[in-house]
Formats: sequence, structure tokens, C-alpha cells
Amino acid sequence: MERNKIDKSKMKKVILNSPNQIEEALKFTGNIKVKGDFKNIIVCGVGGSALPANILLTYLNLLSSDYPPIYIHRDYGLPRWGGKKSLIICVSYSGNTEETISAFKTALKRNLKIVGIASDGKIAELCKKNKIPLITVPSGIQPRSATGYIFTSLLKLLSNSKIVRDGLKEIKKTVKELKKIKAEKEGQKIAKRLVGKIPIIYASNQFKSLALAWKIKFNEN
Repeated sequence: MERNKIDKSKMKKVILNSPNQIEEALKFTGNIKVKGDFKNIIVCGVGGSALPANILLTYLNLLSSDYPPIYIHRDYGLPRWGGKKSLIICVSYSGNTEETISAFKTALKRNLKIVGIASDGKIAELCKKNKIPLITVPSGIQPRSATGYIFTSLLKLLSNSKIVRDGLKEIKKTVKELKKIKAEKEGQKIAKRLVGKIPIIYASNQFKSLALAWKIKFNEN
């Protein structure tokens, strides 16, 4: 009971549900795809909505080097070089991130191919109004806690569209392995070792996006 008073946002439940996010995202992304000969992909988003794109890059580098350049745009508007051969993916967990909305509107003006990923908000509204593909993620949690939803949606979208190699088989296998881990028990062990200490997260360059995600979740959770 005491723990429920402290964990008012039910973060414990969200963390333990993390492996299920991947399975859920495979279902709600479904067969959504885009057609086009894309020379690059621009993922627009900030904060917890952009973090999964970094993790996607790490995963794709492990799978293959044969995919178009993927750029993460954490700003208003779009890069000047974003053009007809660019696929614009606008990611905003809330759907109301002003930088991402700005990028979306700029892409509309340039008549570029767009896909939206959001739980609701202005991004969802713009997608429906302009008949643009929308991947709707479940709402009700912190954006940084929706990493599994957004990462899997990005991967499945690009896989459905034949832009990247299908790495979904490996992802499904990972879910099974994650479910075997007694996450709460392992988390308690780590927590006890950290009492009175300041953790420093480090990793190889290859896995820096994972280290960054862990660092952020230590700081914010």
C-alpha cells in the first residue's frame, strides 16, 4: 500500500509491461506502409518521442548497413535538403509537440510523403484531415516510457514499406527472452547497490543510444 502512495504514476506497472509494448505495437501498426523511392528518412521529434529513433538506428546497424540514411530532426520546420525523395515521420507521443507540428506543416507545404505517430492531439488531427497514414499509440504514460511502442512502430512501418530489412523475427524472439527475466527482482538488486551512490552509465559507441536511454530514465524516474 505504501508503495502505491509513492508510485502515483504507476511506473512500476509500466516498466514491467515493457516487453508487451513490442507485441502491442506490432498489432496496432498492422500493415501501415508507404510507397516511394526514398533516398533518406527524416524522423521528427523531441525528448522521449525522438529517443526510440536513436535506438532504431542502433538496431538497424546490427541488422544491415543497406538502408537509406535516417536523420533525427529535433527542431522546428525541416532541413533545407528535405525534398521529394524524403520520407517524413513525425513522432509526438502526445501529438501536441510544437516542434513536431511545425515539421509536419512544413512537410505538408512541400507536398512530401508523411507518416504520423501519436496517441492523439494535433498530429492525429492533421493526419486525419489530410488523409495521411497515422500510427496511433496507446496514451496514458510518460513519453519516455513509450519507447517500446514507438521503436517497434518505426521498425514495422519501415519493414512493411520494404525500406529496411525485416528484423521483426529477432524482435519477437527478444520479447520471449525478456519475459523470462524476473525484472522486479533484478531491479531491486540494482537499486540496493545504488543506495548512497551516483551511477555513471557508459557504453561503446555502438550502444551509446541505449546508455543514453538508461541515463535519462535514471534521472527522470
